[in-house]
Amino acid sequence: MMGWGIQNTTAWVVSWFLIPAFIFLVLWSHRRRIKNATRFGDLKLVLANLPDSIWKQPSDEIKNRSGDPAQRLRLIRRNLRYREISKVLMMMIALLAILTAMGRPQWGTRQEIVHQMGIDLVLCVDTSESMRAQDVAPDRLNKARSIINSLLSQLDGNRVGLVGFATTTRLHCPLTLDYRGLRSILDYCLTLGPGTDIEAAVAACLRVLQNSEARSRAIIIISDGEDHGGNIEKAIDMARSNGVRIYTVGVGTLEGSPIPEGDTGSQGYKKKDGELVWTKMEESVLVQLADKTGGRYFRASPEETEARILASEIRNLETTEFSQTMTTRQEDQFGIFLLLALLFLSMDCALDRIGTIRWEDRHETV
Repeated sequence: MMGWGIQNTTAWVVSWFLIPAFIFLVLWSHRRRIKNATRFGDLKLVLANLPDSIWKQPSDEIKNRSGDPAQRLRLIRRNLRYREISKVLMMMIALLAILTAMGRPQWGTRQEIVHQMGIDLVLCVDTSESMRAQDVAPDRLNKARSIINSLLSQLDGNRVGLVGFATTTRLHCPLTLDYRGLRSILDYCLTLGPGTDIEAAVAACLRVLQNSEARSRAIIIISDGEDHGGNIEKAIDMARSNGVRIYTVGVGTLEGSPIPEGDTGSQGYKKKDGELVWTKMEESVLVQLADKTGGRYFRASPEETEARILASEIRNLETTEFSQTMTTRQEDQFGIFLLLALLFLSMDCALDRIGTIRWEDRHETV
């Protein structure tokens, strides 16, 4: 059964409009050639005065000189017309072959083994109340979700887990290759809580990785950096002793902002002793975690370029084969149509000259 491996269906469909455009150009150029020829005089006179070298053999040339001039004209006109039709047909076939090749036609199947290679990675998301702050749009927590989604779109093949942390930590998803399910958990299962304990968060991530046999293991902490409990140096020592890199992404601004009371901020802002509670991003903690464990710190940006760079860093780590699966794939056959297009384009180039004509003794009406 034939199938198609089209990458951009819209562009492919639009490209088929080249065919009527080509037909229009052919008709237009044909009328233009006739018009240009008549500028030199009568078209029959132009054809009748073509050089004798167009005849195929010397005997044809002799017959031409002594034969009927009307027959000479008929033969030349018929030859030119056939060649013009042949060139148009060859160009049309070549164009159709190219358009078909662009659709990546597929038939025939082959089985191949797919090796699943990657690293084990835990995404650790700050779910403290300070992540409600709206100093980055739409707020810090949703910005963290967006960065993670950007990462997942570039980390195919790696096993990924998800941990949320505030004062307490929660394992939302163990290591998995099911990114669709992970995205669903990310969108609907993260809940905010008071306080922040980064040491406990690192310990929870290490527990997720403790049975991992991957050659490379890493933790990505996405947080505003505020830490109200725990020991950062202890967290660093735990990660280093387990051979785990920590990458960090700072979400928020150094100037900070107040913390909304509700999800939308419609109920005002959080206060303590009558004063607004102001939260700022603390980069020093995040930089320290990354630098001392062999990772790297990134500051969240509106364009989320940090996700692309971080994904590149992860891909450069030593990978492990997680599984082998047998898959059946259809064979791409676009090469056949490209060769066909090349063949007819070459034949079209070979007909660029008028060539030679054999004299025919019978009279034919053309």
